[in-house]
Amino acid sequence: MYRSIETKIWSDPKVKKLDPAAKLLFFYLITNDHTHLSGIYVLPKVMMSYETGISIQELDTLLNTLSIGVLAFFDVETDVIFVKNMFRYQGKGEKNERSAAKQLPNLHNSKLIPMFLDTYKNVKKYVKPPDVDRVSDGVKPQEQEQEQEQEQEQEQDKSSSPEPQVASEPVVEIPLVDGSEYPITERQVADLQDCYPAIDVVQALKQIRAWNLTNPKNRKTKSGVMRHVNSWLSKEQNKAPRNENSKRSRNGSGKRVGESPADRAKADAERYLKRSDGEVVATDG
Repeated sequence: MYRSIETKIWSDPKVKKLDPAAKLLFFYLITNDHTHLSGIYVLPKVMMSYETGISIQELDTLLNTLSIGVLAFFDVETDVIFVKNMFRYQGKGEKNERSAAKQLPNLHNSKLIPMFLDTYKNVKKYVKPPDVDRVSDGVKPQEQEQEQEQEQEQEQDKSSSPEPQVASEPVVEIPLVDGSEYPITERQVADLQDCYPAIDVVQALKQIRAWNLTNPKNRKTKSGVMRHVNSWLSKEQNKAPRNENSKRSRNGSGKRVGESPADRAKADAERYLKRSDGEVVATDG
């Protein structure tokens, strides 16, 4: 995937006065893997932070700076980013305008959609009913909302995989391919943290959620989502710095001896998946 950047951007007065961190964020918003040629797309702050190394707190300040400079805008309610002039430099013509129109219904009725259509008026003629009112007003009609909720409930009823029993509010919800979300409970988080002691499981789960929000075509089913989670956490565990003091051994009473953290994590994960899915699932490579 390629994105076009005008070389004169470096002499743009609005860009020149940005500090280095703001420049990094601005160019990241144009070139990251989650972009759309329209310049308006879903990108949660947790994913921005993960890929740039910028803290969430600093991101708030930098995004405000880009907004004041009329360079980019962020909708905190829907995690939608709009890089205002990006679409101008990604090619012209009907093909791109149709692609931009097709993108708009995926933006969770963001309040930035009217701003985009006001900036690129030619796109609106390619927005198909019944999406016209929804994307121009940033509000979904009540009947359409009820219909969508019914469709989601029907999809959930068709699934053969049982929903996990949630006794309290989920810690993180992972988006699924059918449009529903899989809740990760506190008990599951505790079990996963025990399996992967070298990483912050909650933060990793938030990264998994952000990745699935920005990659809807690669989302998993209810029966496959925990394999997806396990594979992600296993890779993060293997990348984590080794701490000799954190190794646990077992003696004759049941404590393990001579087993690496990676082997222990894999074994624990397999036992966890056996409890979750009713069968042992091998860790993805």
